[in-house]
Amino acid sequence: MTEQELLDIFIQERINMLIDIFHKNQPNKSKKEDEQILQAEIFIETLPDKEKELVDNYIGSLIKHLALEEAFLYQHGIIDGMKILKYINKFITRGPSFLALVPGILTSRTHFIIVLPPKVIPN
Repeated sequence: MTEQELLDIFIQERINMLIDIFHKNQPNKSKKEDEQILQAEIFIETLPDKEKELVDNYIGSLIKHLALEEAFLYQHGIIDGMKILKYINKFITRGPSFLALVPGILTSRTHFIIVLPPKVIPN
């Protein structure tokens, strides 16, 4: 198994864990949603074999695409987080005097605070 394959497995497992947590924290589906899903499943089952296979392939392809997209976004979220940490660390190692020169950053001897501009509310 290559390093990339191991990383892919790790990422997919972590995504699955997060999806499980997400679903546990979401309210249960309504009866209407359950009925719509059941109606769709019955409709697909009653299709002729050729059309049923086409719909099944489409759904499978869509699910695979979304799973790959999730893994891509998760992996790049980790990469972005590491870049941000390195960027922050670069500022910290240069010291508070350097940070004082950066607009929007307030510093003390041991801390720095990023000050975001106030939200502009249109009149």
